[in-house]
Amino acid sequence: MKVYLDTNILYSYLKRRLENKIVKKEDSNDNLIFPTGIISVTSFFTFGEIIEVLKKEMRINRNVLEEFLKNEIEELHLEIVKEVSIDKEILEFCFNGLDLKDALHLTIAKQYKLAILTNDLKLLSFSRSIGMKSFNLKEFKNLSFKL
Repeated sequence: MKVYLDTNILYSYLKRRLENKIVKKEDSNDNLIFPTGIISVTSFFTFGEIIEVLKKEMRINRNVLEEFLKNEIEELHLEIVKEVSIDKEILEFCFNGLDLKDALHLTIAKQYKLAILTNDLKLLSFSRSIGMKSFNLKEFKNLSFKL
């Protein structure tokens, strides 16, 4: 199963990892390691959002942050979607209540036929309403042990 990781899933994990790295503390609660058979996918757009927010919140040099993220991408064995087609469907998502960033994540997941993993309640509900496989982290952890 391939699962698209929304920004909020990766952001909370990476922020904690970065904070622990700064204080040189090992993180024993590594909650983004998925069982065999689960392929984690995200997009260039997700990392753009994460860099923007972490730079502001933690006041970290962009080069240091990019190096950290490159290492994390390798460690997590993330597949990165690098191409996406934007069409009128993204506007339909926005007109029906999603903000533009969430509409873009949903478009990417839908185009690549990926389940979406998010803790964003609005995105979760919306994606389910259009028939996409969608999980929050707690649901996914319970499901993934049964796969």
